[in-house]
Amino acid sequence: MESIGAGEVSWRREPHAPHGMGPMAGAALDGKLYIAVRDKGLMMYDTAAKRWETIESAAKPRSCQMTAYRGEIWMLGGRDTAGEDQTWIYSPNDHQWRNGPLLPRPLSWGAAEVIDGKLILTGGAGSYGKDYLYTDRTFVLRDGKIK
Repeated sequence: MESIGAGEVSWRREPHAPHGMGPMAGAALDGKLYIAVRDKGLMMYDTAAKRWETIESAAKPRSCQMTAYRGEIWMLGGRDTAGEDQTWIYSPNDHQWRNGPLLPRPLSWGAAEVIDGKLILTGGAGSYGKDYLYTDRTFVLRDGKIK
C-alpha cells in the first residue's frame, strides 16, 4: 500500500494491506481508514500507528456504498449480505454496531458521500434474481430514511 497527502509530491510506502482485500469500499474518519473487505468485514488502518486492525462485525458486505457520517462509519447495501438494501452503522467511539435505514432498493457498486452535511448515495446496481438493474439515481438521507 502507498499513500500521498495533501500538498505532497511523492508517494510513500505504508505497511502491507491484509491479503484478500479484493472488491472493497472505504471511508476516512479521524485519521483512520476504514475498509469493508469481502469475507472479513470491517478493517481499520490507523495512520498514526501504521497498523491494520479487524473490527468484528456480523455484516461482511463487498462492494457496498460507504462513508463517514456524523462521526460513524456507514456501510450501505452491498453484495454477499442478507439484503442489498441493508445499512450497518459502526460507532468507533463505543465500538458498537447498529442497523441503519433500509435503502429504497437493492444497491451495490455505487458511491456514498457527505455533502453539506447530507448523506448522499448515487449510481450503482442492484440484483433482481440473476439480473442486475443499473441506476443513475441519487438518494438522500432525510428524516431518518433514505429517499
